[in-house]
Amino acid sequence: MSPAALSHSEQARRNFDIRALIGAASLCVLQVATSYGHGYEVAEVVAILVAKVVFNTWVDRWLISRIGGTPGERVRIAGNTLGLLLMGHLQAWPLALWLWLPFNAMITDENRARQAWLNLAFLVVVVDAVALMEGVSVALPLGFSALTGICYLLAQARQGFIESMLREREEQNAQLQQAHLEMEALHQRAVMQEKLSSLGLLSAGIAHEINNPMSYVTSNLKDLMADLPRLGTTPELLEEYRRDILPATLDGLRRVNSIVADLRRFARGDPESLVEYDLNEEIRAAARIAQSRFTHDRELRLELAQLPHLLGRPRQIAQVLVNLMINAAEAIGETGSVTVTTALDGERIRITVRDTGVGMDAVTLKNLFQPFFTTKQVGAGMGLGLAVAHGIVRAHGGTISVESEPGRGTCFTLSLAQFPPPNLPLGQPFPEERPAAHAASP
Repeated sequence: MSPAALSHSEQARRNFDIRALIGAASLCVLQVATSYGHGYEVAEVVAILVAKVVFNTWVDRWLISRIGGTPGERVRIAGNTLGLLLMGHLQAWPLALWLWLPFNAMITDENRARQAWLNLAFLVVVVDAVALMEGVSVALPLGFSALTGICYLLAQARQGFIESMLREREEQNAQLQQAHLEMEALHQRAVMQEKLSSLGLLSAGIAHEINNPMSYVTSNLKDLMADLPRLGTTPELLEEYRRDILPATLDGLRRVNSIVADLRRFARGDPESLVEYDLNEEIRAAARIAQSRFTHDRELRLELAQLPHLLGRPRQIAQVLVNLMINAAEAIGETGSVTVTTALDGERIRITVRDTGVGMDAVTLKNLFQPFFTTKQVGAGMGLGLAVAHGIVRAHGGTISVESEPGRGTCFTLSLAQFPPPNLPLGQPFPEERPAAHAASP
């Protein structure tokens, strides 16, 4: 049984015990009221009832823990039977006393003692036998014995129904837990598939980005090999290499290393830990990855404010940013610009990705974050990018919205919490609620 179900079960047990205590107290008051005005009989009945309370408390708190539930319940039923016989003898078997029989039937719990019905049957048989021997009419013990049996059957049927409902609830909880695990696995597959899709779109441009500095490095090294015999005798040539050529070569290598490091980090598929990270640095890394989609006529500008460090999964945030930058680059066509800005908005961080592209109509905006919705040609995309992005942002306790109008460009706005919710989930692969999407004001 799960901890949640166990706590509910314990709470239900406490509620049951409280109600049983209230019922017993009510019967005790009725028992005492029956003897009111009969002198010492009231004191004797009160003494017996107090003794019963002390006895039952002793059984619950001391005896059962030492000899076990079944023997302890047998001792309890024997003591309660003796108390009923004493009160019946003192009060000449009034109606209030017989009410104890169905009351015991309703509070009998099969889980507290094996064959609890035998204990109840013992109580009924002994009380009926003694009452009949003392001259009580047959109708009274017979009627209350039948009522006791009916109450017992109803109580056990209700208990069985409740237990079956609890088992069904446990099965439903297990199924929901399994579905949650499958949803998390689906999210991870969707995130990785979207990463691979983005890398596929960027592959040609990334190869070009790496090839340019590598060609420069290769050319410089070839020149160095050719000039190496003359370096010792030509100080001017040596100074040129020291001052210009070798620093430029190292800069080209650093550029290649940076691109490769960004790609390796972006494409990693292992689970990511919750860490402190610099959002501006993640934006710069995403820009380096997406830079191949931009040319001299397609500009990518970064306007980054000074921000505090955030807590979250930076690789997932970088994936969102790469996706938005690629989409923006495609939207602006042959010429235009994409501007990424950051700002501190109270206790939250605001990121905007604004382009000067073609914009979107109302139908596209309505379905923008739905999985598998795409305006690209067949084979150019699966339509999972923005759905995955929304799941990642929402999992970080953030929001994502979009403003757009045909011919007037598009602006995506992300709002992130500096500290995400505790136990940050992996996020959902697809949004359960559509984020805000509306046309830009003219």
